[in-house]
Order: sequence, then structure tokens, then C-alpha cells
Amino acid sequence: EAPCAIFGRAVTRSQVVRAGDRIEILRPLLVDPKEGRRRAAAAGRGKRTRT
Repeated sequence: EAPCAIFGRAVTRSQVVRAGDRIEILRPLLVDPKEGRRRAAAAGRGKRTRT
């Protein structure tokens, strides 16, 4: 089972949910953020300049 969070804080599945709670299902990252930025820069999709 995937880990869960309420409002960005990891909780156990036994945590009681209240009305208005934002429940999040957490999943592992597909690509390391640093590696993703490197790939984007190499592909020319880096930062755009203002004109």
C-alpha cells in the first residue's frame, strides 16, 4: 500500500480523517529532481529569458 499524508504531513493509515482534511497518496519520484533538471537543460528546455 502506498504511504499517505494529510496536508503534506505523512500519517499512518490508522489516522482518523476529519471533515475538510486533504488526503494525499504519496508515490516515489520517477526521476531524481536534479537529474531531471540536467536532462531538461541538455534538451534545451531550461530557463526561458524574458523579452
